[in-house]
This record gives sequence, structure tokens and C-alpha cells, in this order.
Amino acid sequence: MIFSYNTLLEQYANYAAPKMKIKRMVEKGQLYIIRPGIYTDEKDISSYSLAHIIYGPSYISFETALSYYGIIPEQAKTVLCATTQKNRNKHFQNIFGEYYYSDVPKEVFPYGVSIEKDGRGNIYRMATPEKALLDTL
Repeated sequence: MIFSYNTLLEQYANYAAPKMKIKRMVEKGQLYIIRPGIYTDEKDISSYSLAHIIYGPSYISFETALSYYGIIPEQAKTVLCATTQKNRNKHFQNIFGEYYYSDVPKEVFPYGVSIEKDGRGNIYRMATPEKALLDTL
């Protein structure tokens, strides 16, 4: 399950020091930081399903999507995502993987994106093969 920092503070409000409780849970491996302010208690969550949570709106594209569809033989080690209206590239790294976000024009952003599910039922947004190729070019 995914939690915001404020949700965790409310959940542990009956503790004398809820911030320290959260910090200790992270240190013990009971909570994992997805990005500052966002946590999960699942260690084996799919890196793809976290992509739009880390930075959004976004969808998985570029070489990651091309590898996903088997169009390129290399396996993507990072999750490359498309976003819009941010005017800069972003990079995030956590225990689940490394994520890069690049801008695409807002006029084409919503087209050619499908909703996929991982083996645990978590959803993520993935560019279609054609869209991933166009984004890459």
C-alpha cells in the first residue's frame, strides 16, 4: 500500500513522536521511501507501477517501452518516462529503481498511452509501441 507522509502522521498520532516512529520504520525496512513524502510497505512492488506516483502526470515510454515490447533487444535498466509542461528533465532514484522524466509536447501527451497491470494488479501507464518510437525520435 502507498502512503503519504501526512497519512502516516495521522496513523501514528497516538505515538509520543510519530515522526520518529516513521523514521524508525524506514530504518528497520518496514516502510520504503518512494520519493520524499511518499512511502510504501511493499518491498516487491513493480518499479513500473511507481513511475506515475513518483512524478506525474507521466507514462513509461522511450527505450523502456521499446524494450518492454521487444522492439529493441536491450533491457532497460532505468524507467524512462514522458511528462509534460515541466520544462526540464527530472531524475529520481530509490530502492525500486532509477527513473528519468523528459518532456513531450502537451498536444501529443495523452495519445497512444495504455493502462497496463503488473502481476499483483497494480496499474501503470505505458506508451504504445508506436508512441514510444515517436517519443524516442
